Amino acid sequence: MIDAERSYRATLLGLRHGVDLARLLHEVAMRGDDPALRELTRRICTEREVLLANAVDTLRWFAEQPRLALTSGLRLPVRAPTPAARR
Repeated sequence: MIDAERSYRATLLGLRHGVDLARLLHEVAMRGDDPALRELTRRICTEREVLLANAVDTLRWFAEQPRLALTSGLRLPVRAPTPAARR
């Protein structure tokens, strides 16, 4: 399992991907003939970019909490299988 910090950074990559797609859609909408789509994509970009910036700013938590940042995301203890389960 990956640690919490790596998991968070991987999630940020997905968020960045989504914002990039919204920007691309906005550029397509700007070249089209649909004012409602242009406005929608503009709003999506504006709102999502703020959310992404906030998520990136939160990365400092991992520097402030290194012990927690390096813990596994797995919550259940790993146990050896019982002899009956091995069959």
